[in-house]
Formats: sequence, C-alpha cells, structure tokens
Amino acid sequence: MQKTTFIKGYLTTKTLIKLAIPLLFLGFISKLLATLFELSLLKFPAFLSTYTNLAYNISLVGLFALTVLMFATYLYLILDKSKNDRVRNFKASMGETRELHRFLKHNETDLVAPVTLAQTKTSNKVTREFNHFAKRSVIDIQNDIVLVYIEIPRSQQAQKMLHDMDAQLKEQLSNRIPDYYFSNGNRQQNALFIEGKKR
Repeated sequence: MQKTTFIKGYLTTKTLIKLAIPLLFLGFISKLLATLFELSLLKFPAFLSTYTNLAYNISLVGLFALTVLMFATYLYLILDKSKNDRVRNFKASMGETRELHRFLKHNETDLVAPVTLAQTKTSNKVTREFNHFAKRSVIDIQNDIVLVYIEIPRSQQAQKMLHDMDAQLKEQLSNRIPDYYFSNGNRQQNALFIEGKKR
C-alpha cells in the first residue's frame, strides 16, 4: 500500500501550517520592534529599523507564499477528488481524520514524587511521542475503499501503546464508517495502513 494523493496533500498542508506559525510570530515581533525603533526617543542606529522592517517584509512574503501553496494544495486535492472520486468524500475524509486524531490522543499524566509540598504533574514522554505521531494520522475515504494511514512512533513503548489500541481502533473505525469492513493493520516501514472495503 502507498500513500494516496489525499494523504500526501494533507500531510503537506500540515507541514505548511507548521512553517507559517513561526513566520507569523517573526512578522509580528519584527513589526513591533520596527515601530518601537522609529518612535523611540532614544537614538538607535538606523540599520536596526531597516533590518527589522526587512524581516517584517520577508515574513509577509513567506506567509503569502505558504498561504498560496496551502490553498493550491487544497484546490488540487478537491479537483483530484472530483475527477477520481466524489468531492463529498473530501469533506468526509477531513472530518474522519479529525475524529481519528481525537480518538488516538492520550491525556495520561504521571504523578512525580514531590520535591516540595506541592505535587507536580509532568506529561509522560512516551505519551507525548505517541500523540505527536497520532496527529499525523490520516483517513482517506474513497468510493470503494477507506485507507487509514498512521505513522508508527519510534520508541518501543509508544509502539506498544499503538499495538494495544489495535482492536479499539478497528471498532472505532467500524462504528464511525459502518459501510466498510476493516482489515487488520498492514505495517510498511514506519507506517501502519488499515484498509476498509465496502460491504
């Protein structure tokens, strides 16, 4: 099994969003600093204002380019679905992917022995790793099949968490998408594929 066009496009869009957030932050900070340098009563070297304005302009161009790429990717995915499938399945795939993320997410925390009188909670490293990889899971609903793509975590403990959820995951998929029969997971390198065939 291979990643479908929808899975590749969805993961590309998530990467573009991750790149856009730091650019947005850089643009905000650089514009704020440029304004402070220009309005300040203190004498700052002129090049500081110039460089902060340049950083602001670069971040705007980068944000614009990422936004155009993101919308172009979504448009391509919608056109691909309309050509090879139904556009309705694009919306269903997006919704089921969000539901899969909610289902896979673990909220467990472990109590740490108190250093002071107040007990503190820290997130378990394994749970964080599992949640990180769970966010990269995608469901692609097509007319004849449903393909579930889940990236397998690197650590053995996180992989065990995923393996322990196998039966629950199949039951969740069968309940959410009842028109399809889901097979056991098929691992290929660092990805788990679960295929659902129409009943």
